[in-house]
Amino acid sequence: MLRYWKLIVITAIIVFSFGTYYVQNALAKSEYPEFVFKTINGDEAEIESLMVTGEYGVNEEGLSEHFNLTSEGTVYREERSYLDQLFYRSTLIERLQSDYRSFMRGKGESSTTLFENNELLAFVGPYSLDEPDDSFDVELLDKRTKERTAFQVTLPNAKEYSFINIQDVQVSHDKLIVISRNIKRGSPSESDSEEIHVYQIDLTNQKINSDEVILTSDSGSPAEWIHISEINSHSHIGQENYFVFQLGYMKGEQYGSSVRDRTEYVAYHYETNETIELDLSEEVGADPTFSKVYKDSIYFFDTEANNLQIKAYNIRNDEWILIELQTTEEVHPANLVEIKNDMLYMANFNDKQTNIYALNLEMEELVYEGKIEFANPKDEQGDYYLNLYDMVIENE
Repeated sequence: MLRYWKLIVITAIIVFSFGTYYVQNALAKSEYPEFVFKTINGDEAEIESLMVTGEYGVNEEGLSEHFNLTSEGTVYREERSYLDQLFYRSTLIERLQSDYRSFMRGKGESSTTLFENNELLAFVGPYSLDEPDDSFDVELLDKRTKERTAFQVTLPNAKEYSFINIQDVQVSHDKLIVISRNIKRGSPSESDSEEIHVYQIDLTNQKINSDEVILTSDSGSPAEWIHISEINSHSHIGQENYFVFQLGYMKGEQYGSSVRDRTEYVAYHYETNETIELDLSEEVGADPTFSKVYKDSIYFFDTEANNLQIKAYNIRNDEWILIELQTTEEVHPANLVEIKNDMLYMANFNDKQTNIYALNLEMEELVYEGKIEFANPKDEQGDYYLNLYDMVIENE
């Protein structure tokens, strides 16, 4: 019996620790308020699949906690399992790991490394590639036959780059298309620069057929550099028509003081491998505007008092559509937006108030307007804040 005493003690400590953890969780729920979606106009069924993630805090108490809010109620992070708290996973990664557990093992680092349609689930990784690594791991799952295919591809000229970061993966005509952000080493007299690469991987021959640099942060002038950012949503891993970049032309030193001089947009078309320069300055202006990409269009959002304005630019047709919506509540400067199945969902908020909108894009009609409120009005007291940072549409 004595030879098992260490095992017994360790087991007791583990059981006590987990018991304490779950008791604390049960008590923690009472510390934080419940939130609800309150409907102002429209059918609340329109937001049944909506989940908003954020942080609630009270400044004077130093109290804060992260939460998920759905039509079914509020779930704080402390209420989730110990493993869920230890290893954060997005809702998308949680679904994939549940549906394709074996395939997804070791692949949950970033959704940008994944592609999914009705027939196929594809992975290219790792998400971040550091020197001296010079290859991508590729794995494909045929959903119908459950057959898996895995291979490696060597990246051309990999030694020229100190860091490679995958931005998107797509499948088109028996090839994998990988968009990445590469940090290219500068010479002793030059700074490092960023490049956006498009790698095309032949799925039949299992090798890289093409490596094209479509954008660079180097403007050619020592007094100007280009800040490159992506507009496409990282929460969407399905088929995309375009991947759109916002280019901020900055005056000054890249790692010092600089100001934005102008803003331009560039779209990469997956089907044709074409890079398209977009002249949107007349409609959008020089300053960066919150925007989203869906199908063939870029959606730009502007909020004014009791007015929500959306400008949609169709890349394929070179046409603009203006959608102006009168809202009941005063709109706020910050926005979270997700678009799925021709429905646009928006959380429009400041640090205390949040409006929720659902817009049918085909009809250009606001089908739901609501807001986030305390379930118990007595909880709305003190110097509290709500900071929203993610929104997910959970239905397929």
